[in-house]
Amino acid sequence: SNGALIVVGSQARASRAALAELVRFPNTRSITVTPGEDSATLLDKGMVSDLARVLDAGSDVVVDLAPPEDPVAPSPALVSMLARDLAPLAAHASALGATGGETAAAVCGRWGFTGIALVDEIEPGMSLGLTLGARSMPLVTKSGGFGDGGSLKRLAERLRFIRQTGTVA
Repeated sequence: SNGALIVVGSQARASRAALAELVRFPNTRSITVTPGEDSATLLDKGMVSDLARVLDAGSDVVVDLAPPEDPVAPSPALVSMLARDLAPLAAHASALGATGGETAAAVCGRWGFTGIALVDEIEPGMSLGLTLGARSMPLVTKSGGFGDGGSLKRLAERLRFIRQTGTVA
């Protein structure tokens, strides 16, 4: 079955430490997106097609926004652009993970989700649910400031468990 898409928009120290662990997780393809000076897109169509093939092959894809020079939350315009660029991957991902509230909201909105039926709290600051709206899929959201170095790896492990067993709860 297809891999999960995990989007890391949070610039919080906890999330950046967890990202460093996640990118070393087996069967994971990671890409860091760096906004250009006046780019209208963060991911070109060729890169999106490549990531779709990775998801279709059953590997997870991690997309993170590179920390800006000034390490604050990414701008709403930047997060919106990222969500738009990732939208074609909705048809290829078995699940979605997102860290950073703005990032999670933007991607969920762009993917046509109208709500979340909460299922579990994996750990403090990390919720598991099933999306409502355009399609139903497992969704894990993680608050950027919570967690330790292994939190995103545990997020990915839970999504893989769901994929392999069909058990969400």
